[in-house]
Amino acid sequence: MKRFVAAMLLMMVLSAAIVIVVTKKEHAKTPATYQQCADKGYPIQESYPQVCRIPGGRSFSNPTQMHPPQPQ
Repeated sequence: MKRFVAAMLLMMVLSAAIVIVVTKKEHAKTPATYQQCADKGYPIQESYPQVCRIPGGRSFSNPTQMHPPQPQ
């Protein structure tokens, strides 16, 4: 009986470790900035500022276009 409980605990720990590793890999694939989004080829909206959108609704604005140039 003790071996069974130990085996079950080991399987639970290994399963949790696998879930954590897979989740971190998926998270690493998701862009976190406009540049990463654009580099991965996601669609860029032709607007000002430009907006890159990823599936799921998250979007990133182009930081180089955030403040329009001031007239002199």
